[in-house]
Amino acid sequence: MKSIFCVLLLFISSVYAVEESKKEKSILGLWKGHFGKKELSLNFKKDGTFTGIEKGKEFQGKYKVDFSVTPHHLDLIIDGNAGLSIFIFIDKNTIKMDEPEEKRRKQFRKETISLKREINSIKLP
Repeated sequence: MKSIFCVLLLFISSVYAVEESKKEKSILGLWKGHFGKKELSLNFKKDGTFTGIEKGKEFQGKYKVDFSVTPHHLDLIIDGNAGLSIFIFIDKNTIKMDEPEEKRRKQFRKETISLKREINSIKLP
């Protein structure tokens, strides 16, 4: 009886852990941060589009995310040109991101972009 209870408890906790990790893997919402002296904001929407502001200039485009690799891949497509980046979650509302480039880096540089999600920007599941 005790072993059945332990197996059931392990199963329930593993299902819970999988569900929790799915929740964390969302970049939807408004993210703000700094890269050196540059202020940056990115707003990722459910329809695969995003808007951003850097140095007071607004831009918009489409994005793609691949959570199956670590660090995760983020493609920002603006006017047909793709900026390829990598990122990881520091916690549910903080990401560390490399500056997007034409060719995706495999490792982070020393200087990265740290973005915090504006909590009230979107309702998360």
